[in-house]
Amino acid sequence: MRAVHGLALGDLVMLLGLVRLVWLLGGGRWAGDRLLGRLFVGLADLMALFGLLRLLFAPPAGYAWFHPLLMVAGLGLLHAGQGRWAAGASRPGAWLLVGGYFLLAAGYVLILRLEGAA
Repeated sequence: MRAVHGLALGDLVMLLGLVRLVWLLGGGRWAGDRLLGRLFVGLADLMALFGLLRLLFAPPAGYAWFHPLLMVAGLGLLHAGQGRWAAGASRPGAWLLVGGYFLLAAGYVLILRLEGAA
């Protein structure tokens, strides 16, 4: 799985997401906020694209199906939150982004644990 997803890409997405999450929970907007948000969501989309390609060529078995479900749900929340945040709806956008990040993080931890068990 690491060869397709790229562990470095996943680590980068999680790190950017964590920076974004800390900033959102701190309650502020800043000049680079829009760029950081787009970069985070764009890289998460790229990671999901690699994951979908992996699904086509090597479908998971057992509990591994939870990983793509968590990631797709997380991406949905991230896109909804990013749209609301960019439109100026701070509180709903922030909570959607937080929820999306936690779903992505759960999927990421799950796949790391499944890969460690394999």
